[in-house]
Amino acid sequence: MLRGILKPRAVYNWKTFDEIFPTDQEVCGKKFLKNFVYNSEIGLGKENAEVYRGDELIVYQHGGNFDKLLFGDVKMSGVCCEIIATYNFLVLSGKKVDFFRLASEFEYNAVLKPPVIRLFTRNGTWGSNPYTVRACFDRYGISYDMYDSFENKNAFSEFKKALVLAKYAFVSYAWKWDRVSIKGRKFGAGVIKGIHTFVVVCEKEGKFRTFNRYSNHRSSVEYGSFDEILGDGDSEFLVGYIIK
Repeated sequence: MLRGILKPRAVYNWKTFDEIFPTDQEVCGKKFLKNFVYNSEIGLGKENAEVYRGDELIVYQHGGNFDKLLFGDVKMSGVCCEIIATYNFLVLSGKKVDFFRLASEFEYNAVLKPPVIRLFTRNGTWGSNPYTVRACFDRYGISYDMYDSFENKNAFSEFKKALVLAKYAFVSYAWKWDRVSIKGRKFGAGVIKGIHTFVVVCEKEGKFRTFNRYSNHRSSVEYGSFDEILGDGDSEFLVGYIIK
């Protein structure tokens, strides 16, 4: 059901910041450009940066300045994982990216607006559509392999196998409500609570390093296998992008 909401609403014609502003006069006064100015003046906190192999990547979504920054009408700290993951993915690919310009592009191109529910929630509440991110990668000239569980029921297993030859990957999954046990019966299983997205770097000896695997991780974290990262029954793989 969740993929049925996300995939059909994905945008495949990504507009960059320079294409949106200032040439498109109709949108110059829109909230996302006001957010760009506001966010740029605040900037990222020093706690949100981690230098990895010479690249400055972003971590700690729930800390630093993210609680002050805006995406749509909500705070970035709760919804900006797709932007962080995309930024890190682009930087690892050798692209020079301004985080706040990229955030504006996401507000313009990729805000997730579930049908009906969006009428009762503030703009930005549901974050960004991970399927639309492919249009961003295409626009920035990134060559990648995509593993889409909407199109292929074996996407997750194929994705994990492909990691053996990968340099790094972009992972998006749905997380579910914790199962509650009452008198031996479990309730809440299978109900989607939200989406989270992060970047994985494939290191030597089959190890993996994640950036913003969890929003409260203050730095990157190394894991011995990918199953340690995403292998429990309370997560549902949605889509992954791999650079080899």
